[in-house]
Amino acid sequence: MEHIENNVNNPLSHHQENEDNHKEKNQSPSIKNKDMDDEEEFALQEEIPPLQILYQDNHYVAIIKPFGLLVHRTDIAEHHKDFVLQKLRNQIRNWIYPIHRLDGPTTGVLVFGLHKKAASKLNNLFRKRSMKKTYYALVRGHAPDSGIIDHPILKYGNKHPQNAITKYQTVAKGVLPIAQFGYEQLYYSLVRLQPQTGRMHQIRKHLKHINYPIICDRRYGDWRHNKLFNKEFGIKNLFLLAQKLEFVHPYTKENVTIEAPFSDDMLQIGQRFGWDMKELEKLEREGYYDESDI
Repeated sequence: MEHIENNVNNPLSHHQENEDNHKEKNQSPSIKNKDMDDEEEFALQEEIPPLQILYQDNHYVAIIKPFGLLVHRTDIAEHHKDFVLQKLRNQIRNWIYPIHRLDGPTTGVLVFGLHKKAASKLNNLFRKRSMKKTYYALVRGHAPDSGIIDHPILKYGNKHPQNAITKYQTVAKGVLPIAQFGYEQLYYSLVRLQPQTGRMHQIRKHLKHINYPIICDRRYGDWRHNKLFNKEFGIKNLFLLAQKLEFVHPYTKENVTIEAPFSDDMLQIGQRFGWDMKELEKLEREGYYDESDI
């Protein structure tokens, strides 16, 4: 089941076409699975610089997870040499405890506990869905102004799909005047997402489900657009940013907001489309999109 509402004004978009009149040309044909490389094949080719710390107190530390760097070692990633867990531990000279994870190709806010009890308390907030998460993604096509994707996700090894819900708002729309794939120009959207559940690959699967896949998603995306962004802009990284986490601190009971800046790739594409990314960041900080929530 999917619910879509068109109730969000877009202060950043320079292309406010009627989506009903442009549905056919605003979306490329269905995705063909010609480039389904597993995300774990991402490999960092250069030495990883020190991790950027966004927040730290006596209980927690939050960083920007780099593209392509896995949170910790797994059975299917034995060939990887570097992991966030070990790198951050060595960098701050303190044992750290994982609380949540981000996909290998995803960048953005990642939080660790500085002791086991702290990690357990924050993990409970994730489990109880008391943690507010905000993501940004660049997708193929001009997406609806806002909507709720209510679509179950099948977890590997399970027989029954798990319920999964993602809210989204389209904050900017752009056009590339490039004739490709049988179209005179290509359409893209910058989408703000707030997953209400925490299933593996939830946002990536949900956006593919409504036919607006994330650009440079090697597993769920459109391989043609992935190749185009690589060729035209030299970009290979997944356009998905875990931009913000908001929660009540388990110890101080204060409201905590941890934000990551837009990646260089997103700033580059924002400039290409004429989007005012500083204005977008300002609107996010001021709670504009929350006030105009779905």
